[in-house]
Amino acid sequence: MGAVVRILLIIVVVGVLGAGAAFFVLPNTASRTESFTVERPVASVFARLASAPAGTALGQGVTQNEITSAENNVVVANIAYAEAGSGRVTYTVSPEGEGARVQVRLEKD
Repeated sequence: MGAVVRILLIIVVVGVLGAGAAFFVLPNTASRTESFTVERPVASVFARLASAPAGTALGQGVTQNEITSAENNVVVANIAYAEAGSGRVTYTVSPEGEGARVQVRLEKD
């Protein structure tokens, strides 16, 4: 009987250690990055992204709440997900040919 208790105790300790390691090792946010090009000047694209009003729908179930930073061709805004999650979106605008390249990074806490 003592051997069974010892084995069960070892399994519980290993499980707790594994869960603790996963908590510290795994990232606390999920993210996705995509990019696209726009046939407009960089300044025009940046100005449009930086002036988007609160409540702007970015996609199905994703709404931009407020812009927290807009400088050096990078716009950062808080977003809300329909399933009650929150996160951030970061737009990085750079020149590409005669237009602009926009890199969009969505993060979810």
